[in-house]
Amino acid sequence: MSADYPDLPIEGRDQWRSWLAGHGTVARGVWVVTWKKGSGEPHVSYGDLVEEALAAGWVDSRPRAVDDRRSALLVTPRKPTSR
Repeated sequence: MSADYPDLPIEGRDQWRSWLAGHGTVARGVWVVTWKKGSGEPHVSYGDLVEEALAAGWVDSRPRAVDDRRSALLVTPRKPTSR
């Protein structure tokens, strides 16, 4: 169930890349929480999140709203049988 994954607030692409490098082989998934573009806070684009995830062998799944200024994206490792 997607509610079982922890939230990971990030404020930059480098922070996401670093987390994946340190946890990408052991974590089973995470909700990546980012600031929305118009929030006035550091924004990480969907494209940046997905590019880093794919480079680490992870895939994006479903988005969800956290509040009016933040959103989250469920990201999990690719299954060994996926193409």
